[in-house]
Amino acid sequence: MHYLNKYFKSILVYDLLNKFNYTNIKKFPEITKVILILNTKEYNLKALISSLFCLELVSKKKSALVFSKQNNIKINIKKGNPIGCKVTLRNNSMHLFIAKLTRLHKINLSRPLKNYNNLSFNIKSSYIFPVIEKYYYHFRNIYSLNVIIVSNTKTQKEFSYLLNSYKFLVNKKQK
Repeated sequence: MHYLNKYFKSILVYDLLNKFNYTNIKKFPEITKVILILNTKEYNLKALISSLFCLELVSKKKSALVFSKQNNIKINIKKGNPIGCKVTLRNNSMHLFIAKLTRLHKINLSRPLKNYNNLSFNIKSSYIFPVIEKYYYHFRNIYSLNVIIVSNTKTQKEFSYLLNSYKFLVNKKQK
């Protein structure tokens, strides 16, 4: 069991109970999954293989290719061609990645949250992870990592409180 999971079960549940007055234990908001998507600017086999390997090193899970659903004439992609890769993290691997992300990089979300149950942001440089920085030569074609954090919250206040408790700095001025 990861320490963030212990933190959620021992401290955060009681804080949420006192702040939002839940009557059912199953209604507690929590982060359900984290999705990592890595696209490359050069659509060739070498770049896709290096992005697959990069995601596996960062997440410690096997990643899968993402295929295009329609033709795109501007960047010369046909329907069914691979355009990137993604991995979905749940449970212990999700907590491990969140801990690694908050330890390495302080994520300051200055724009207000649009949705009340998911957060998406872009890490422009994948080299904040020491494993990727160590093997720079192999991963020089990788540009940005898209991270989507999904939760089961019902309101925007719950979601911002949950993100603040996991040390994501959310802007206080919410609509």
